[in-house]
Amino acid sequence: VDHRHGHAVLSERPGFVGADDIDRAERLHQAGKSDQAITLLLESVRTRFSRPALFLQLLEMLRDCGRWQQVLELLENCDSGDPDSQLLLVRGLCHEALGSLHEAKVVASKLFAIDGKRAYALALEARIAWSAGDENLAEKMFGEAMALVDSCVLAYRGRGTITCSQERLKAGLVSFVEAFLLSP
Repeated sequence: VDHRHGHAVLSERPGFVGADDIDRAERLHQAGKSDQAITLLLESVRTRFSRPALFLQLLEMLRDCGRWQQVLELLENCDSGDPDSQLLLVRGLCHEALGSLHEAKVVASKLFAIDGKRAYALALEARIAWSAGDENLAEKMFGEAMALVDSCVLAYRGRGTITCSQERLKAGLVSFVEAFLLSP
């Protein structure tokens, strides 16, 4: 699994056990049948939990649907080993989205302590600042995250959202295009 972009990108070779389920679930999700896709992935995870790609795809799909609490519940019930802290970042994003800013800050501080995760910690802190109403600090922190890791999609998306909300549409569009190019 490739985590450079701030979310899971499946990069296991085709043909691994569960790849068909991921492909079918992704087609269902894109067709607007997210509940069916999630059910398929939940069943696949139950029967083949040893495949982290299935679990990450399920988490990503639930996040896409705004089911933050369900993602947190799944994370509470898994022992991931998570060597590169991707699930920790997901946990922080969920807490931020649910308005649990203190819990999100705790996660961000853990990310700061992990080598190679400073940009993602900054991007999470920026989202927290924005949620707390400090757009200027959030924009500054998204910029710092992008300067550290120029492939941090989370930072590009965040900056795009802020600049569009400030009616700086051209700058926002540039950030969204960059995020899309990094992770379509």
